[in-house]
Amino acid sequence: MTVQEQFDKYLADHLNLTKEDIKKVQVHIELREKLEAKLEFKGKDDDETYSFLTGSYSRNTAIRPPKDVDFFIVLNDKKYGDLKPSELLNLLEKTLKEILPDKTLFQQTHSVTIEYDEEFSIDVIPAFEINSELYKIPHVSENSDTWLESNPKIHGEKLTEANDTTNGLLVPLVKLLKAWKRDKCSYVKSFHLELLAIEIINNSEVESYANGINLFFGNASDYLEDSCIVDPANSDNFVDDYLTDDERGNLKYLIKTEATIAQNAVSLENDGKTDEAIKE
Repeated sequence: MTVQEQFDKYLADHLNLTKEDIKKVQVHIELREKLEAKLEFKGKDDDETYSFLTGSYSRNTAIRPPKDVDFFIVLNDKKYGDLKPSELLNLLEKTLKEILPDKTLFQQTHSVTIEYDEEFSIDVIPAFEINSELYKIPHVSENSDTWLESNPKIHGEKLTEANDTTNGLLVPLVKLLKAWKRDKCSYVKSFHLELLAIEIINNSEVESYANGINLFFGNASDYLEDSCIVDPANSDNFVDDYLTDDERGNLKYLIKTEATIAQNAVSLENDGKTDEAIKE
């Protein structure tokens, strides 16, 4: 078995979503119907869809199990537009409690999370449409009750374009990196990791997963000195400004360690020592 085949096997056996995983996500269709019966969506009678899946699931970078599926709903700003971000999240949580009384719910910075079981949850993200390019999304924390302007549709387009430049290798590489993140540095946000991978690997001559991983770890530290990864939908948003100084330091050290391992593995593969390369 080659190194590339070993990575393909790992993706198939451990990371790619199964049919059961995909079936589980379809619960969002029933959820949409229940929400539409309680809340007024923008353009409910229009042809355009104002509720859709976003995040890693819609971009095909979700890994098994599909926890934290993002479900984006665009509400009627004429009816709810005077609400503060925290008030909008409170309204959404109250509504979800009415339609899902047996589920555990809790608020996050941008969303209300529904826990269906230990391995599967849906994050419902309420938003208002600003224009065809931007949505207004709650950004609520201990020190913040404001709006974030972004567009998850543009995030998907950005990844698709970058994936095309790497002959389809970028998406599975992101999945592999997310598995690494889950095991080694769970404090790193998946969206940050995804954009970082795009920044480093996009338009590069990536011939294999090993080559792509080596490229990522060999260059990632250059992007960790300060916040520098911007939201493709809004250059005013830095998606990596959540990291504390300690987290940045720990991540840089970890990446330096992983870079050494990746370089050694590629060298072993180039020397024809396939089994040793796979082990590394």
